[in-house]
Parts: sequence; structure tokens; C-alpha cells
Amino acid sequence: MLDATRLAFSINEFCAAIRISRATYYNLPERPREMRVGPRRILISRQAAEEWIAAREGRSTPAAV
Repeated sequence: MLDATRLAFSINEFCAAIRISRATYYNLPERPREMRVGPRRILISRQAAEEWIAAREGRSTPAAV
């Protein structure tokens, strides 16, 4: 699902990886933690993405790779 070699994903890359639209992402009641890089760039760390996915799957921590 998520590229394990990447440290962070843009919102578009995250949405493509989990197969949701950008509009759906912004309508989620709880989104993954985001990091701001400069005034406009938003990234999602791989760790934040894995934690968000694990929480949706009902696990408390992400599985070790």
C-alpha cells in the first residue's frame, strides 16, 4: 500500500496510495497528522500514515515491516 522507502507523502500521493479522492480526504472526520513545510506545502509522514491506517483497522500500533 504505502511505499516503505518514502519518508513522507504529499496529500495527493497519500490519497492515491489508499485509493481515496482528495475531496474525500478533506471530508474525513480525522485525518492523519500533517506537517507544514513552508507556507503552502503539506506532507504526511510515513509514520503518521501508518498510525492513521492502523487506527482505522482497529489496531493500536502499526505492524512492523
